[in-house]
Amino acid sequence: GLPIAELDAADRVLLVGSFLRKDQPLVAKRLRQSAARRTQINVLHCADDDLLMKIANRQIVAPSALPDALAEVLEGPIGASLKSGKKPLILLGNLAQQHPEAARLHAIAQKLADALGAQIGFLGEAANSVGGYLAGLPVGMPVRAMLDSPRKAYVLFGAEPAFDFADPQRTRAALGAAQYVVSLSAFRPREGDPSHLVLPIAPFTETAGTFVSCEGRVQSFHATVRPLGEARPGWKVLRVLGNLLGLAGFEHETSEQVREEALAGRDVASLLSNRTGAAIGSPVPPVPGLQRIADVPIHFADPLARRAAALQQTPDARVPSASMNAVLLQALGLLPGAKVRVRQGAGAAILSVAIDERLPADCVRLPAGHPETAALGGLFGVVTLEAVATEATVA
Repeated sequence: GLPIAELDAADRVLLVGSFLRKDQPLVAKRLRQSAARRTQINVLHCADDDLLMKIANRQIVAPSALPDALAEVLEGPIGASLKSGKKPLILLGNLAQQHPEAARLHAIAQKLADALGAQIGFLGEAANSVGGYLAGLPVGMPVRAMLDSPRKAYVLFGAEPAFDFADPQRTRAALGAAQYVVSLSAFRPREGDPSHLVLPIAPFTETAGTFVSCEGRVQSFHATVRPLGEARPGWKVLRVLGNLLGLAGFEHETSEQVREEALAGRDVASLLSNRTGAAIGSPVPPVPGLQRIADVPIHFADPLARRAAALQQTPDARVPSASMNAVLLQALGLLPGAKVRVRQGAGAAILSVAIDERLPADCVRLPAGHPETAALGGLFGVVTLEAVATEATVA
């Protein structure tokens, strides 16, 4: 793992595919302080969001162009910046990790790091992503394979199909075809949820457990309050299900026992490495059309935030728009504020159009994880837009 302290030590940083301020605000604060002193921050991304810090060089490209742009980054101003430093650092953000060519991006970043003598790090998507890795996830097959090769039954743990999967359409199709879907959740299911049975589990505030941060720091905690009603900590519900099914390895009585088995007293830092030996591989030819750029709004990132009334009244919770630059807007014959029907795969959403000159050509920014866009497909891919006639237009 990469210690957070390395952020302060780096004198040259390259951010790749990161909505930094909203995805990792505390890391953004550290880099902002470092940039104010001496660090040159370089950005390679698909949206030129204001990071509220001095940016030495930026390159904004379409999602399909991101891997090739990273491979050629040493030839331009960003490369010159990185070469001039003594302690360069490459950080891969959420968009880079969610990218269809994420493995290729990692391999390219590794090659660059080796050439520069740089550190390479990942800005983790979730609080316990590293903990899941240490616990042995995924078991059997990754999520995408579970959806592409439908199972007879699924167990969802704290995840809502419409918002917490990279491709809601693919998820709904797989779960809808299953014979049985069990959901472990702290909340009542929303309308259209495919679950046949919901088992109440406690949110993180009502259970003990352990997180392992993106730098490999083990952080255990206790419950703040007792679980509500008949709800139980999620790991206890899984233990009982394992006992009922007669499975081995479900004998734990405390969360500490779960932690000890998962970590086995090992030095966690020694188990983590961002290095990859994978070959860079061949690029995937882009599909012609308008490309989707998808971020997950900060207040829609998990079931708890989505239900926080106060958070839903903030600007970050506003209804998403279909954003694009003025050239594309004009080419499509649209005006700001107009309603459009966005289609992706078998789904569609009606959104207002907005101008955003920070986006590359032929790209549309369509946030994910939101009820207004939940009918669309994956975070990446081709979308089509068509104007929606208003009453005034019809008249």
